[in-house]
Amino acid sequence: MEGLDYVMAHREMFISTRSVGYGEILGKAIKLAAKNGVTEVLSTLESIKAGGLDSFYAKNVEFPEGFDFSALYDHAKDAELLKKGACFFGGSWMEQDSEGAFDALISDEAVSNFDQLFTDIPSSSRDSEQLQQGINRTKWLAEKFNDMQYEDAAEYATSLADSLKQQPEAWQELVNDLQEKEIRIDLIKKSFETTWNLVRLRNQLFTLKEPEDGVEVLERINQGPARYLFQTRQKLQETLDKMKVAPDRSDAILNRIFHP
Repeated sequence: MEGLDYVMAHREMFISTRSVGYGEILGKAIKLAAKNGVTEVLSTLESIKAGGLDSFYAKNVEFPEGFDFSALYDHAKDAELLKKGACFFGGSWMEQDSEGAFDALISDEAVSNFDQLFTDIPSSSRDSEQLQQGINRTKWLAEKFNDMQYEDAAEYATSLADSLKQQPEAWQELVNDLQEKEIRIDLIKKSFETTWNLVRLRNQLFTLKEPEDGVEVLERINQGPARYLFQTRQKLQETLDKMKVAPDRSDAILNRIFHP
């Protein structure tokens, strides 16, 4: 715990307006505590909170197989050791008990936040193993949404898609695995109406499992974001040609977004 004690004593050295630099140290302290069970982790979380630190920034926390995440979460929540929607061990919990993690962290609207389910996968990671881990987890979630009522599925899928903005492969998995067409189209449309990487977005139109989804999105997307996305009528024309859109639909899309 020496490292943790040092951080708490010199907190200002690890925090800037742009980043928090004590995540690795928190992770090591919690990992060590986890070997001795829930009570020890709770004690460490109490120390972290008392020191004015935020456990959500803990990085690379490892838990032993069979760890009682449910008990840890219940006690930590009751003791207000976790901020709402900021469960740092949600990703590890998903790996060991997906149903339990989902039920506790997502089904409860008061703390619902899909970022919690990917805490073990850095959003900026390009590591192939971590990317596949994110894809597999997203696939599991999409299948769960497919068993829900439409309204619930749409709400959850939209929230998850927002959490996956920096994970294009996982985002693509979500869109391709959802069974409800209107939910898929709405997710794609919303993603195109935010400031994502333009090249990435255009390329995603060519990798959709259901190509028709992409065409319908271009028929519905608001003019402003569409112009931002394609920049010129020629670029949009090239995209439509590559998507093999019928001439009449292609002309209608072009004329709606870029007036002739």
